[in-house]
Amino acid sequence: MNLKGAQIDSQEKSNTKILYVDDEHQNLRIFKIIFRRKYKVFTAITVEDALNTMDKEDIHILITDQNMPAMRGTDFLAKISEEHPKTVKIILSGMTDTPKIAEAVEKYNIFETVEKPFIEQELIEIFTRAEEQYQKNLNSSVGTK
Repeated sequence: MNLKGAQIDSQEKSNTKILYVDDEHQNLRIFKIIFRRKYKVFTAITVEDALNTMDKEDIHILITDQNMPAMRGTDFLAKISEEHPKTVKIILSGMTDTPKIAEAVEKYNIFETVEKPFIEQELIEIFTRAEEQYQKNLNSSVGTK
């Protein structure tokens, strides 16, 4: 069998659904451009848009900016934690060592905090671990919402 010219796509698209919430259009655009080839990427500029997306899609990984005008990222994650317990939650912030973020990490089972500006490879590694955590969440919450 001749495999000359055959290529294996090492960047095969995952079925993982990632929702990124940020109040800055440019951040959303850049995130989507970087990650859309590997993941199913959804973006939301407001908390309301994010909630609508989460009602329509089974989001596996939620990454949210901390500093948004209508609601802090930690408050948003607190709001969705009960309704979407399987979703793996990540905070993206310019300052990841604040008491508010530390408290939310413990209280709402936030998987990771990432400092802005993010490094692409670092996020890919975090998403790989988050995909594994999502599968564990699915397996441990059979029969729950």
